[in-house]
Amino acid sequence: MPSERGGRAAIFPAGALDPARVVLPDGGTPDARAWRREAGRADGLTLIAALPAGDRWRVCGELTLSLRPGGRGSLDRVYVAPAARRLGVGTALVRAALRHARAAGLATLEEYIPNLYAVTGGAVTRYEPIGAELGGVRSLGTAARACAAERQVCRVARIARAWHTGEWGREGRIGAALEMPLAAPLAPPRTGDARLADLEAAIVAEIYATIGAASLAAL
Repeated sequence: MPSERGGRAAIFPAGALDPARVVLPDGGTPDARAWRREAGRADGLTLIAALPAGDRWRVCGELTLSLRPGGRGSLDRVYVAPAARRLGVGTALVRAALRHARAAGLATLEEYIPNLYAVTGGAVTRYEPIGAELGGVRSLGTAARACAAERQVCRVARIARAWHTGEWGREGRIGAALEMPLAAPLAPPRTGDARLADLEAAIVAEIYATIGAASLAAL
């Protein structure tokens, strides 16, 4: 049985699906041996979002929950096929991952989201990923909505700078690692949009605290 639903999509652990009845987003079928190997990982869990397609399931998203030492886990990949975006699929995947992590006794989850902000002329602005780039505020919103729905505490653990040119400027990228302490008391009820605004404000404040206003102004 699915563990969550996002729109019409159902969320399954990969091991709950017969690869012979799975259709990939590109219309192909998975390699059965590779699918079962991934489904049987001892160091993590793959969750699949799928839409019913006759007697088969068409994959429209996936998430990888990896186990780390010390009762920690990380969300290493949250992917939603373009045709299924803005339908709640990503939020449902993260909600299911939070529930699986709690059931497994993990103490905390972490998710690193790249490509959130750029620094241009001393100003910190949202960065919109293009092409195959991952992350962006849309991914941050997915985490915020999932945590709001689960009343899960979610905070900014750190920011991380990444760039292509080696210098700040138009090519600069700033991402953030989110920490979700699973044993913490339930967070106060908030909407997903309110949680997203809180996270964005915290990330921007951390950027200024880490880099410094004077250093930003000099860029």
